[in-house]
Amino acid sequence: MDKETNKISSNFSLSNHSLFQKQTYVKSTQDIINSRINNFGDKIILDIKLTDIEIRTQVRKSLDYTKIVALSEDIATKGLIHPIIIMKKPDSNSTYFLLIGENRYQAFKHLKRKTIPCIVKNYTDNPTDIKLLQLAENMHRTDINPVELADALSDLKNHSNLTLKEIAKSVGRNIDSIKQYSRISKMTESEKAYHLLHRSTKNEILKYLANRDKKTVKPPKQTLIKNRKEQLILEQLKIKKQGLKKDSKKNIADKIRYAREFIQEAEKLLNI
Repeated sequence: MDKETNKISSNFSLSNHSLFQKQTYVKSTQDIINSRINNFGDKIILDIKLTDIEIRTQVRKSLDYTKIVALSEDIATKGLIHPIIIMKKPDSNSTYFLLIGENRYQAFKHLKRKTIPCIVKNYTDNPTDIKLLQLAENMHRTDINPVELADALSDLKNHSNLTLKEIAKSVGRNIDSIKQYSRISKMTESEKAYHLLHRSTKNEILKYLANRDKKTVKPPKQTLIKNRKEQLILEQLKIKKQGLKKDSKKNIADKIRYAREFIQEAEKLLNI
């Protein structure tokens, strides 16, 4: 045996081989998820079980079943473009709060998916930080009702020390836009219910307020609101005699559940 071989042999030991090193055992998939969260935070996307995500109060107060179905069909074809945003519960190893993306969450449930791509934010119990994060996302969406946005901004203003200017900067809007939402939030409950049920745009509501101040238009009556409510209930159900046979029991059950949620929300708005 030459000197070089002796040198290699003296430096080689089975105890140094990776097979004989102390191993770090992964007990479960959740261990891998927790490790990635600890190492990378919100810089990566993780697949999280739908059953591990709890729904918290969202800016959007009501869900539209037909939009969720349409979204689920789009996801089934193209995949999910934007992951939902969640926050890990501090007292749990595997449970999360939903921060942003309830429609996407419900669409995945409709598709009977087990997991959903998520970005996991650091936990905070500061309601102002949570509301700002939700508003920053929703302020740029076109499918959320301006009344719901206005109420969320008003709630943030009332429960924080932030000025309208500070809120505007935090959510990426100019101060004039925030003032308009502030004005919308001061409508009566009947006016809010009317515009929610009619799915009025921000410009339509501002036009209504301008005409109301000029006394060229009267506030909506309860009968008008109730009639529109009944019309929307039928739209939400989307169950016709010819379509019943084509719908699965699960789809019908989902439609009924969403309709009931819609009715409950409408009754709260109408105070009936």
